[in-house]
Amino acid sequence: MERYFIFAFVIFLAALGSQRFMLETIYSYICIVPLIGSILYFKKNKSVSLSLLIISLFLSVDNGAGEYSETISFIRYIIYSWCIFFMVYGSSISLSRLLIYVSFILLPVLITLFNIHTIDITTLIRDISIISIIGIAFIQTGKSVNMRSLEKSSLFLFFTVFLLLEVLNSAFYYSIENGHYLNYNSLKGLIAFSSFYLISEKKYLAAFFVGLITIFVMLDYGTRFSLLVFLLITIFYIMLEHSKRINKKFVFTFTISCLFLYLIITNLDNDTKFGFMLGQMWISTSIQEWIVVIDPVRYYENLMFFNRDILSILFGNGLGSGLHDTEGYLNFVRPEQYAFTVEELNNKIYYNLHDFWVDVGLRFGLFNVILFVFFVTNRLLKDVNKSNVNLIFLFLIFTVFYSIAGILLISIFLLLSSNKLADE
Repeated sequence: MERYFIFAFVIFLAALGSQRFMLETIYSYICIVPLIGSILYFKKNKSVSLSLLIISLFLSVDNGAGEYSETISFIRYIIYSWCIFFMVYGSSISLSRLLIYVSFILLPVLITLFNIHTIDITTLIRDISIISIIGIAFIQTGKSVNMRSLEKSSLFLFFTVFLLLEVLNSAFYYSIENGHYLNYNSLKGLIAFSSFYLISEKKYLAAFFVGLITIFVMLDYGTRFSLLVFLLITIFYIMLEHSKRINKKFVFTFTISCLFLYLIITNLDNDTKFGFMLGQMWISTSIQEWIVVIDPVRYYENLMFFNRDILSILFGNGLGSGLHDTEGYLNFVRPEQYAFTVEELNNKIYYNLHDFWVDVGLRFGLFNVILFVFFVTNRLLKDVNKSNVNLIFLFLIFTVFYSIAGILLISIFLLLSSNKLADE
């Protein structure tokens, strides 16, 4: 009976939390309801409590871009505090993990002291938050009862209902002509949960249809990189699973998926941003032109990042550092187009960078970034029983790293992936 109550509860949360048009002044505060639920279930059922906490994080709106209402920071930080309590309560520290973690962050901290005159305080605070939150998760022994497992069926139901309601939002209320995207929230990419869940359960036909809906919604979210990462991780995992036993059902589903993707791409309206972008891609004559068309800002950020000396690339410039555009590559960017502030555009020193390896690599070094990605990918390859958790974990690293909510979510999935008590 309680299970059905949880199902009804998460449907209710998805129904209200997705109504940024009908309940535009209320929807951003629905996150309070699952937060209360998480607190009430904490002693009774840790899996339900953790799942409701993830829903609360997802429904808290940290970016409305001036178009949609946001959750006030006071409420968001209560949710963040509960996340940290959830991770810390009843945990134990591994001395070996602590020493490994200190060895990883020691060099970036020392580099920071030598480059202290170039530090941006806001970025420095964010970097310290990254070190602290990820550190809380990394140094634990992996025997936290709080992080034993997720109520995955409830989360699947929540995100599936949320996806379907986003389709309705797109059909009846949203228009690309207004110059805004459907969602700006930093955790919006988590809508991929339903597809990853079905893929990990090997329900490929259902995953195909849910995946199509996910792609459609991501297009309206304007999240090109999240969409690319979603597709690449999906293809990587399916090929990994079927490398030794490709069957007719898999070939059929894969072929139909490619056909549908082709039809979607070729029928996009050229007046939309994605339609124009794809139209330009077809006439591009080189890989470089193709990359520039997809995302010129990301291209030039990577160009500037890798156009530094090898030691800076590998070991970073220290916490709080920025990327200096000495060649004026980003002069074409207007303040309202991307995440850069007016001060960044005027000074040509950029801190709000778009790619995980550029943003984190600039401060902590590409070497540490590669090690972290290898660590997660290795988990995915080795631990089939946690494939759903590890798929989401890998996806989150590349798509939500730039916000406090994203770092907290990454840390939660790091603990879930590391937990030796997990019974999945």
